[in-house]
Amino acid sequence: MVALAASDAEAHTTALSALARVLADPDRARALQQAASPDDVLAVLDGSRPADAGSSGAADGEAQRL
Repeated sequence: MVALAASDAEAHTTALSALARVLADPDRARALQQAASPDDVLAVLDGSRPADAGSSGAADGEAQRL
């Protein structure tokens, strides 16, 4: 589930489009699935953490909660 807040319809559409591009990239989608914290998710979304960098060290089961 994704919750998205935007100031208007255009901002909402732009944000959904950006999210779709992230999810269409298998490496970034995998990185999101393996994210161990909200900070890890934000890092993948904003590109500050490479998609293949892995999680921050949480156990695999814990990282799969997304």
